[in-house]
Amino acid sequence: MAHFPCVKRLLDSGKFAANHFAANLSLDDPIVPALEYFLSLEHVDGFSEKFHELRTKPVGTGHTNNPRVQWASMCAELGAIHLLGCALGVPLVGFDKPSPKALRLHSNCDIVASINDRLVHVEVKRNAKEDSQMLPELLDDRLQELGAELDAGITGELLDRRYDCSDIEARLIQVRQHVETQRATTHGLQPSIISLGAFRVHLSDGDFPMQFYTPLSLNEVRKKLLGPGGIGRDGEPMQPLVPQAIDKGADYLFLRIPRVESAEWGEIVQGLFLNQAYKLRCDRLYVTSDQALQGLCGIVLFARYDDFCIVGTSEAEAAMWIPYAIEKGRIDA
Repeated sequence: MAHFPCVKRLLDSGKFAANHFAANLSLDDPIVPALEYFLSLEHVDGFSEKFHELRTKPVGTGHTNNPRVQWASMCAELGAIHLLGCALGVPLVGFDKPSPKALRLHSNCDIVASINDRLVHVEVKRNAKEDSQMLPELLDDRLQELGAELDAGITGELLDRRYDCSDIEARLIQVRQHVETQRATTHGLQPSIISLGAFRVHLSDGDFPMQFYTPLSLNEVRKKLLGPGGIGRDGEPMQPLVPQAIDKGADYLFLRIPRVESAEWGEIVQGLFLNQAYKLRCDRLYVTSDQALQGLCGIVLFARYDDFCIVGTSEAEAAMWIPYAIEKGRIDA
């Protein structure tokens, strides 16, 4: 196992509060190499403010999944920073800096890099669907404890991300009573679902997945990226990610998504841009003519800091990355 001295010092220093989502981060966690790299960037303008955000943002009780979602957002930024500066070797010059092309007042782009002596402003986003479906830590822990006590497969499915566990004791009593009644009347626990308002519970006598969520589809990613946007939790229309990035004056949008439907990057790119894209030189570089991207120089899709592809809006934009990718061994010379 790699040692990651900077991360170890951070965790040992107590700079993460006890209620920080990553207070007990394992050095085996996949984000650790990206965090280690970020901690080496004290010389980059804006590092202190970004580090403060890292320490203070994903904080809260385990009664909601807000800290988990906030940490996932931070991890997307850490992954993009590592991808740019380490995986591709692009010089980083700033964090959270305004773009001269910004249409929205008082807005910043997450990362500023220097590519071929040109300042490139990057906005980082992620698809939060899977994170927002994860159970609050308290609920997850209590359901696992109840399942072990009753020798039953108990899996929660979150229906309302705002759930704060305020009625958790009453809900657990309902689950216990359901299990005990069913076993007493049917001589066994039949697979069933109990609806409990903000969440529901899937029951079985055998092992069940520890988390229940609906996986992402390419069509959902395309809508989130290019529109039409959905309706937010406040009932208001959501702006797609590309217009958001353009409003901030970004040159590139970095989007962290899982390998949707276990597809290869080529399949994902063609699915997102409805076959209006073609490969340039290798499976990591594409060019698209999709008019919805006009205003951006391109999009970088990544599942991890070392698993990515670049989609330029012109051959020149896509080709700009080739020398960096060759030098770092990401594509063949």
